[in-house]
Amino acid sequence: MTEEELAAQAAAEREAAEKAAAEEAEKAEVAAKSALAELPDWAAKEIESLRREAASNRVSNKALTEKLAATGATDAEKLKALEEVQAANAKLVLDLAKQQAIAKHGLPDIATALLTGNSEAEIAAAAEALALVIPTKQPEPQVIRPGDLKSRRNTLVDHNGKSGADLMRDLISKR
Repeated sequence: MTEEELAAQAAAEREAAEKAAAEEAEKAEVAAKSALAELPDWAAKEIESLRREAASNRVSNKALTEKLAATGATDAEKLKALEEVQAANAKLVLDLAKQQAIAKHGLPDIATALLTGNSEAEIAAAAEALALVIPTKQPEPQVIRPGDLKSRRNTLVDHNGKSGADLMRDLISKR
């Protein structure tokens, strides 16, 4: 048999199976409707809703299956593409783990290259070890401007009892 004959035979078998499944579903629906009549209204409505959702999912599944078959990709190609996506995802997860470890331990960004490991736990352990050796990021020094001293008037006092704001005014007025 040629490939065309095999494809035609497979299509005919699929159609026959779908027709048989549709007939069985119709018989089951008739039987279920009689059983639904015995249930409370809220339960019958919920079951009908679930059935409509299942039918919608079946139609969607069938459309996606046909679309996938139309692409002509072999199983090996699909598997290769899936493996590539999974590898890229794993790399992104490890990069995120490195960034989280650096932020947690206050390491400089350059330390990312020094964090090695194939799992989040290994990266966390490496970051902890690096934190013991590499100095962590220091907070930026606070710069006090003359306008900031107004709010700290009572907290900044020199030896003569003048506030920091008064000292600043004296310096500015002497210019």
